[in-house]
Amino acid sequence: MTTKGGLYKRGETYWARWTAAGKTYRVSTGEATARAAKVKLKELVAPFALASEAATIQALAHRAGEVADDGAALSVAEIGLVWGWFTSTTSRKLPRATTLKQYSFQWQRFVAWLESNHPNVDRMERVTRAVADEFIILQRRTRSANTANKYLRFLSMVWATMIKDKRTKAINHWHEIEAVDEEPNAHRDLTVAELKAVCSAATADMRNLLVVGIYSGLRLSDAATLRWAECDMDLRHAAGQGFIIRVPSKSRKRKRAVRIPMHPDLWRTLSDLPRSSEYVLPNVAAAYAKHPSHATDAIQRHFMECGIDVHAPGTGSRIVRDDAGRPVRDEKTGRVKLEVTGKRAVVEVGYHSLRHAFVSMLRSRDAAQASVSAIVGHASPAMTRHYTNVGDAGPAAAIKLLPSMLGDERPDEPAQIGPGDATGPQADPTPAEKALALLNGMTAQNWRKVRDEAIAVLNPH
Repeated sequence: MTTKGGLYKRGETYWARWTAAGKTYRVSTGEATARAAKVKLKELVAPFALASEAATIQALAHRAGEVADDGAALSVAEIGLVWGWFTSTTSRKLPRATTLKQYSFQWQRFVAWLESNHPNVDRMERVTRAVADEFIILQRRTRSANTANKYLRFLSMVWATMIKDKRTKAINHWHEIEAVDEEPNAHRDLTVAELKAVCSAATADMRNLLVVGIYSGLRLSDAATLRWAECDMDLRHAAGQGFIIRVPSKSRKRKRAVRIPMHPDLWRTLSDLPRSSEYVLPNVAAAYAKHPSHATDAIQRHFMECGIDVHAPGTGSRIVRDDAGRPVRDEKTGRVKLEVTGKRAVVEVGYHSLRHAFVSMLRSRDAAQASVSAIVGHASPAMTRHYTNVGDAGPAAAIKLLPSMLGDERPDEPAQIGPGDATGPQADPTPAEKALALLNGMTAQNWRKVRDEAIAVLNPH
């Protein structure tokens, strides 16, 4: 197998593109200079190039008689070759590039652990049940149960794939280990006062990222990589609002887009941004593509600087407070002082808390459950059926119930914006524009109804 790769530029960021086993991959390097991007490209392509080396070794092994004529497995599966084999397999469908990048990170961490703790384990056949147990127990001790289970599933998948491809005769001990019960989502809602505090203290990209999360309910992966092509800023829709139309990354397999009406605060924020890149927040998108965890850490640090503890009591780092409960700040840096508990952090507040707060604010203002579910992309099949025929009116009305977080003089009342507030008075939408607005909400379930309404608009008599 040959691996070919190159670079191309999107906005200010270089992206890597390469082909391996007939499949093309595209991943942001997160770099703004060609020199740094070339280094990143080599790092991304290197694991795939190993497959070529693996194929060569396979051929030499056949010649040497180490592999039987009937295609029996290699007697030795070097750990250093496994990733190349895995990414070139034809026995299973490989995930999209971003997931494969995460798999690569997990594999590199496992290999590094082996080299440090079991340097003699250089083959798949030498990974015993004891070695597998030791690695997974370490993950459970130092990481969340959810993360430990992800490592377990991934390594079990790698071993199963290599066995199926007859690359090894090793035993899949990972498959023998039971997954532990995963911890329920511990994120708590943020109050309106807390939301206003984090927005008022934020500047530039951080402020804009928070506004997107507060008023759309998008997860960090979707908010950070939001594209202008997914933002309809036209206020001439029937509801007098713009829309975000995006297929959430978590539900990409279902290919179901969410259609989120824009709150006035969100619309104004986006309207003030330059469109110099395909991304709404190009710096955030580049940083997230390079190191997602760094973006998460920056958000949590901002919350702590606003006096909000992000870890559950007794875990991770806690804010040092005075007798009145106010955060204590370092005299030199002015930053909030933190006390490390020494126990694994249980995250209680993060960017995902904005999604929780978004839903809670809507429900506390008696927004219809069907409208809320349609906006956030509810995964329940039953709920999906329930909101299949929800148009724009319900979700649009629900969004207008949200209070302003950006300094509104009447915090308990929702801010309002009409079609005339965008670029001056707007003419009433034409029949064609009304029909198009209806067609934008068409689904496989409501197409007949929408079709009839659109025809009626175009042919009123």
